[in-house]
Amino acid sequence: MDAAAKGLAEARLIEVPRFADARGCLVAFEHGHPLPFTPRRTFMISEVPEGAQRARHTVSCSQFLWMAAGSCTASIRQAAEDAGGPREFRLEQSGPGLYLPAGLWLALTAFAPGSMLICLAESEYVPRG
Repeated sequence: MDAAAKGLAEARLIEVPRFADARGCLVAFEHGHPLPFTPRRTFMISEVPEGAQRARHTVSCSQFLWMAAGSCTASIRQAAEDAGGPREFRLEQSGPGLYLPAGLWLALTAFAPGSMLICLAESEYVPRG
């Protein structure tokens, strides 16, 4: 199995520990539970216009995607031109997050109004060029 195929097989939903009581809900992301890596960068995607797509690129490092609000669909492939169908995951507010190993092609679509997607990345951003 090549590295991209292995990465596609390793992509998975991971439950996130939630601690809820009368005061609200607390969610924690920690290395080893539930994350299989130590995050070095965190970013958020929000205010996505209806019908717009995000990502549409190969992820350069391991990432964990989690919906803080709303929902979206994450489609992953071994490569952008992969003839096989994508694996699709519907990410919902406060639901499981999606672990993506480096090297997979990712497209984010079908954002609900008011969605906020949090991404924890294993490495810092390095601009191309």
